[in-house]
Amino acid sequence: MATSDAKCQPHLDPEAWPGLLQNLAVEAILVVISSWMGPKLRQHCSPEDLWQETLFYAWRDGSQHQWRGLAAYRRWILGIARNRVREAVTQLKALKRGGGKLPKSLSFLQEGAEEGVRASDPLPPLSETPSRILSLRERRLSMEKALQRLPKEYEEALRLRLFEQLELKEVAKGLGVSLATAKKRVYLGAELYREALSEVLSQIPKERREQE
Repeated sequence: MATSDAKCQPHLDPEAWPGLLQNLAVEAILVVISSWMGPKLRQHCSPEDLWQETLFYAWRDGSQHQWRGLAAYRRWILGIARNRVREAVTQLKALKRGGGKLPKSLSFLQEGAEEGVRASDPLPPLSETPSRILSLRERRLSMEKALQRLPKEYEEALRLRLFEQLELKEVAKGLGVSLATAKKRVYLGAELYREALSEVLSQIPKERREQE
């Protein structure tokens, strides 16, 4: 790929793509994916498994996306992730009827997997290593614990604004409230969330925090 093309379409450049992922706030995306999964689906696969599938499709189908900045690319990635969740739900239903298959578990992503092709194999090197995936999982769990401590109306507003990164008018529409109410819930929710996350992180052993 020519250098000029890589600059215009960084999501198609195998050297730039891993760095691009670092700027997507992946742990927040994992919180969103988790919120879309029902309890039955979580018994069979994790948000991190579906993220690996999402990355596979995002890289494979990258030419279908016209680069318009990081925010637009993140929305496109989230669209793929939502489709992976829907597909996983369909697969789960088929599995119960005696057919279909589900995304591989995190153990399948580890180095030395003996059979099949790991979900990370077709991706550019250093896209998402097993150790990074596990670190992201720890961060995702901490963020979810903090969110769960908020009053429901603040939690919902913050998920839409902070994690899905919707515009405030979209948040208001999604919640069925006025723009002023949406702004208030996001502002107060962010304050409560920062306090809750700080408390959750303080309960994690220092050694684990340093590893993350």
